[in-house]
Amino acid sequence: MLKYLALQRNNITGTIHRSIAELDTLIHLDLADNSLTGSIPYQMGSMTNLKYLFLSQNTQLQPGGIPHFISKLTNLQDLSLRKTNRLGMIQDIDILKLTNLVLLDLEDNDLTGNIPTTISQLTNLKFLMLNRNQDLSGIVPEGVQQLPRLDIFMIDRTSLEGDLNTLCSGTQRKPEVVGADCQEDPDIDTPLMSCSCCNVCCSSYNANEDAAQGLTNTTSECRDKVYIGQLDPEWEESYQRKEYQFDGRTFSKGDIINSTTTSP
Repeated sequence: MLKYLALQRNNITGTIHRSIAELDTLIHLDLADNSLTGSIPYQMGSMTNLKYLFLSQNTQLQPGGIPHFISKLTNLQDLSLRKTNRLGMIQDIDILKLTNLVLLDLEDNDLTGNIPTTISQLTNLKFLMLNRNQDLSGIVPEGVQQLPRLDIFMIDRTSLEGDLNTLCSGTQRKPEVVGADCQEDPDIDTPLMSCSCCNVCCSSYNANEDAAQGLTNTTSECRDKVYIGQLDPEWEESYQRKEYQFDGRTFSKGDIINSTTTSP
């Protein structure tokens, strides 16, 4: 029975056919960085064994919201929908059902509205990338800033405002990488955000893309890298992920805290 299907970076064209849902024993599905078109089929909601789902970098997918069926995939640990033309608000899905998430990558879409406070209950999250969503607005909820396991937290090139004082001044350990729009911008009096612990400080969103990674007009001070995690778990470990690699840095996965237990 098929548990692992990795077809990333193969220049695959055409649509994701609804029959893919018949592969309901899959644990790992990676279709990232292809040339897929059409919509993301709702039938995938029956693939409830999935732990790893990567659809990122399919820039020709039909624009649409974060698929509602995602809420049915309650075993998900890694979800990447980066650069897939996602619209609407994050709270359009029932994110509270995704308590096993370790990686949530929604970077470089057209998401709007606020960061939902419910994300604060995803206490297994280590990697949260919401950056490059120009119309994501409001403030960062304190509960999200208090997530106990965050290692990478990217919210730069959005319209988010306020401060990250709870994240930077709290007693919990700080993420290793924090990116926000905390760089002074000549077009405004003050940065959009105040962040004393950010090591990636950018100015407000710039739609132009830099030569090296799809962004131009990015200042050298910003260092706004595209943090793409190594997507391939070890086959020797039965395709169970033990660690993550981002831009040369290695992060341990750690144990998944069952949603019925209390987070440390």
